[in-house]
Amino acid sequence: MTMLTIKYTSLLCIWTVAQSIPSDEEIWMRFDISSPNLDPMYCYMLVHVNGDARHASFSDQRCVGSNFTVSWGYTRDDDAGIMTIVNPGRTRRCWFGWRGVNAKEHLEDAGPNNTAEMPPM
Repeated sequence: MTMLTIKYTSLLCIWTVAQSIPSDEEIWMRFDISSPNLDPMYCYMLVHVNGDARHASFSDQRCVGSNFTVSWGYTRDDDAGIMTIVNPGRTRRCWFGWRGVNAKEHLEDAGPNNTAEMPPM
């Protein structure tokens, strides 16, 4: 079983994921990806979405700084977000979830979480 932790590190604080909305149709995310068998990697992305970024979902966006991909799903009822991270070989994925995402600039630690094997594509 493989575990995956995501963590955003600043000089003052350690957070799991930082997200900000620089405009109505852009989402900025940044975090570290670490695992016992993996050197820590930094991931950041600026995702352009259609419509209000606070309620947007996106899929299969590549991290700048690594070949991991990220998908983000949003549910308005709980103001909840779920992030799926897929490894570069597309053989494993991991999920992280949060409630009240629009009330926060930094999302709290949601890991480590188990990874799951992906079926061949």
